[in-house]
Amino acid sequence: MNLLVINLDKGIFLPGSASLERLKDYSRLVDKIFVIVWTEKKEQPIIFQDRLFVYSTDSRFKLLYFLDTIRIFRDIKKNNKIDLIFTQDPFETGLIGWLIARKNKIPLQLQIHTDFLNPYFWKESLLNKIRVMLAKFLIPRADCIRVVSERIKNSLLRVTCLAARRARCPLCVATLPIFVDIKKIQAAPIKTDLRQKYPHFNFIILMASRLTAEKNIILAISAMTKIVKKFSKIGLIILGSGPKEQNLKLKIKNLKLSDNVVLEPWTNDIVSYYKTADLFLITSNYEGYGMSLVEAAAARRKIISSDVGIADEILERENIFKTGDQKDLENKLERAIKDEIKPPRMVKAKSKEEYLQEYKKSWELCLRKKICYVLPKYDEKDHTHFSHIHNFIRELSKRADIFLFIEKADSPVETELTDKIYVSKSRFRNIFDLLKIRFLGYRDFYIHYSFLSALNASLITSVFGGKVFYWNCGLPWQYEKPFLREFFEGLVYKMVSFLVTGTDSLAREYAKNYHIDIGKIKIMPNWISLENFSPPPDKIIDDLKKELGISGGEKIMLFLHRLSKRKGAHLLPRIFGEVRAFIPEVKLIIIGDGPEREVLEKEFSREISEKIVIFLGWVANRKVPKYYALADIFLMPSEEEGFPRVILEAMAVGLPFAAFDIGGVKEIIPPDFYTNAVRRGQVGEFISLAKKALLMTKEERLNWKKTAHNWVSRFQTEKVAEIFLEMYD
Repeated sequence: MNLLVINLDKGIFLPGSASLERLKDYSRLVDKIFVIVWTEKKEQPIIFQDRLFVYSTDSRFKLLYFLDTIRIFRDIKKNNKIDLIFTQDPFETGLIGWLIARKNKIPLQLQIHTDFLNPYFWKESLLNKIRVMLAKFLIPRADCIRVVSERIKNSLLRVTCLAARRARCPLCVATLPIFVDIKKIQAAPIKTDLRQKYPHFNFIILMASRLTAEKNIILAISAMTKIVKKFSKIGLIILGSGPKEQNLKLKIKNLKLSDNVVLEPWTNDIVSYYKTADLFLITSNYEGYGMSLVEAAAARRKIISSDVGIADEILERENIFKTGDQKDLENKLERAIKDEIKPPRMVKAKSKEEYLQEYKKSWELCLRKKICYVLPKYDEKDHTHFSHIHNFIRELSKRADIFLFIEKADSPVETELTDKIYVSKSRFRNIFDLLKIRFLGYRDFYIHYSFLSALNASLITSVFGGKVFYWNCGLPWQYEKPFLREFFEGLVYKMVSFLVTGTDSLAREYAKNYHIDIGKIKIMPNWISLENFSPPPDKIIDDLKKELGISGGEKIMLFLHRLSKRKGAHLLPRIFGEVRAFIPEVKLIIIGDGPEREVLEKEFSREISEKIVIFLGWVANRKVPKYYALADIFLMPSEEEGFPRVILEAMAVGLPFAAFDIGGVKEIIPPDFYTNAVRRGQVGEFISLAKKALLMTKEERLNWKKTAHNWVSRFQTEKVAEIFLEMYD
């Protein structure tokens, strides 16, 4: 993995700086890291172990940062493939990172260290207001986000999620705080004792930060005017430097606090200051993380903080004051001086290696394929093949960044499917919904049986880039359709990037009948969850027999399909009649519904009354395995099939089947079972096959079951998920 980093930290060029050491650590995780630092001064490039390369832009003025970054990137790109770009912020560096990533089709990670959605941030200046607008534009377009606190993550999710009642957030956000070596802090010796340095103070409050406006240190100084009136020997030590230093000195002088408030320059012995102070104080208007909070907590100091950064993650509410509220701060300080506040919660100590591996994982999340999976309908109790898709999406979501777009939901959507789900409110909004998803960075669409979404996604990707994979796995050319439907269907096949179907023979038929280049057709089989379609315990089968009135010696034939002529439902009376004449103790269970049901119920009226033929209607797919396990043979006399998943279901449970050789049937069964697929229309052969299967010995059934199980394992969900993702390589 090769990374490009766009950075603002000029301290990287200082030998031994913490910033440079961090980059050296990161370089151990990947092949190469190229860092472009925005500077107006020429710095010598840094090369570390042929893995870390740091370049300065050497820009004449700030407006040239963008052009100089592009110039350096082009030089890097000549000899190196960049796999991921990450930027220091979602503002200026984020913008140039996004432009480079977009043009070169490279994943982008935006790093967010500042709580920029905090009102104090954007009120601070006009530039910050522009930065907030820029960040809101860039964040949904990034492939992933790294934030340093849950506070920032939660604010991002509130602002950038799709504005719909049933939407799930589309952002891929990793919370990874700044590394603090807690064990090192805890083990560090005390070199400077503040109590000895300032013996006239009996209670020492410590602040340590850059002296900038957002740190709001002037609030602490103002609060001290009241505190010293009650506690005259209180001392406030302010450690740091920055643009507000002179303002603070003037404020201390004007408030006559020079005896109680001390400004000190920054020191590398900060741990000693933490350990020998009585209280650590933060008054910031906003913080992304608040590393000093963690450091002070590691040094086991009590802390008072404004409600910023990770304050609410490590402090009790009584230790947190309302941001900017001087009176609340004064009350909290008084309680702290009286020893009426609790210490911070224990901070979990991570080793540097653990931290680095989490960092690497955040990059790997960015490199996952981003795919919008379009599902025409969703029903938790679905009896059709759509129920298998739910499992498939769960599996895909472990390996890729899947955005599930559902055209219609008839029940609440399971949130476990994937963490990015959107249910459309109207078919008329279809193109706008898909366009929004495209702008969220999902370039590739997988459309399952939806001509409307396939057409709209094709239009969108033709303008904004990306690919559309459209699944169809029937034999539509065998049936006459209205002209407009035929035209529309053919148009969609030509507009999509790829047609996806189940078998090689189906691919050839689609190519021939719709004049599609065979290279434009991808093969992906249907799948089966062997966990869900394993034989249930004997007790479940026994209970089912009692429920259906089936005795121990009776044979069971099972038909599970739509009751239509295409699925051969009209052949059931003849098949069952001839088999029952040969094997009187046989019964037929029919699961499904459709246009032939009324006809079948008339023809089977006597058998139904005698419970020889049992109509169950549709049964939720999750309950189907026990019926396969109960049966002795599965019947599939279909006249049209593409990739019949019911055959996979039967084989997964170990149930023998009789089928017509149509569509891709012989491509999904083992050679040993070819004789179980007879020529289409040969009903007599089909009946003979059913009789033979019902009379199989126990040993023959065990052998069948073993062969079926070994074969069907190639179609298990995990393996087909890999095939699915390989299509996008």
